[in-house]
Amino acid sequence: MKCQLCQVFVRILEDVKEKENKIMARKDYDQFADELIAAVGGKENIVSVTNCMTRLRFVLADESIVKDDEVKKIKGVMSVVHGAGQY
Repeated sequence: MKCQLCQVFVRILEDVKEKENKIMARKDYDQFADELIAAVGGKENIVSVTNCMTRLRFVLADESIVKDDEVKKIKGVMSVVHGAGQY
């Protein structure tokens, strides 16, 4: 059974895909969520996550442990932006 955080990611990603059909070129959202959670430092490092039309916005406990290069390599990730306490 997937963790509750993964299920939230899947719902957010499905919502994003409905709003902007071009944003995701993949259908394996569980794998995407797993890869993204690992690359941002694990679920313990995620304080909160929200979405807008084109982005997932994370508030992280420790941004210094995020592996930006790994996040950028994940299929479906278009860019990485840091700002205003969000990742």
